[in-house]
Amino acid sequence: MTRKEKEIIKHFSGIGNVFKQDQLIGQVEYEIIVIQDYILSGKDRIPSLKEISGTIQVSENSFSIELGIEYLLILNDGREWKFWAKSGNPIVGIYECVNPPGSGIDLR
Repeated sequence: MTRKEKEIIKHFSGIGNVFKQDQLIGQVEYEIIVIQDYILSGKDRIPSLKEISGTIQVSENSFSIELGIEYLLILNDGREWKFWAKSGNPIVGIYECVNPPGSGIDLR
């Protein structure tokens, strides 16, 4: 019998800068997790897909993030994450974000 399992393998949080088409649009607080999927078969635990998701909060609600538009977040340690907002509340400035299709899954 084959089963599936998920595990959080990385967690990032801090303050970073958001860019849209190479233009800085503002600063955000972020919390990002990387989840590793596994396939369990007998005693084997086989790594499968990874997914990255996160929450972004716009500092002082100074700008809005459009749903379905690709952005780039520069994390406080210099890593980069391409993302898009899949849902959000522009009134409070909080957005649920994921990788855009075809962008890969690793933070570089």
